[in-house]
Amino acid sequence: MTREHHVVQATWRARQVFLLWFTGEEDGLLTDDAGGLRVFSSAEEAWRHAGAVSVALGSDEPSLFDFDQLETWIRAPEQAALRSSSILDAWNLLTDVARSVGDQVATARLFDRGMLPAYDRLVSMCNIPALGALAGVGELTDEDRRAIAAVLRHGLACFDGAIS
Repeated sequence: MTREHHVVQATWRARQVFLLWFTGEEDGLLTDDAGGLRVFSSAEEAWRHAGAVSVALGSDEPSLFDFDQLETWIRAPEQAALRSSSILDAWNLLTDVARSVGDQVATARLFDRGMLPAYDRLVSMCNIPALGALAGVGELTDEDRRAIAAVLRHGLACFDGAIS
């Protein structure tokens, strides 16, 4: 499977950061020599870097992640302030962040098998056509949302450390 890179724009602590996320046999994000995430100040800088190191970019528009908004939701997860797809997308990106920077605690929390029923319900609520209907998984409960928020707290802490 060919590796394809995508520019990601993330808002964190009112700061815009740009990253290169790759998909392929294993997904991840470009890291720097210190083991943190390779952060760019603009999409243009990320595109220039991709060209300089001859990596294929998948699209012209950066994928957007608002981690400030996610952090607000984490404080009160019972509120339906975020779409399920935004939560799922953030979970998937934060999992790749943790794996890319070697944060074993965050990776373990984000891949916690005990979370599978809540994760399945979250995926089901996103109506992803390629997955078809997930029979019998039900709707997210407030308990699911609190559990998901606790997991994503680890992901955001990992992200914060990885871009510092």
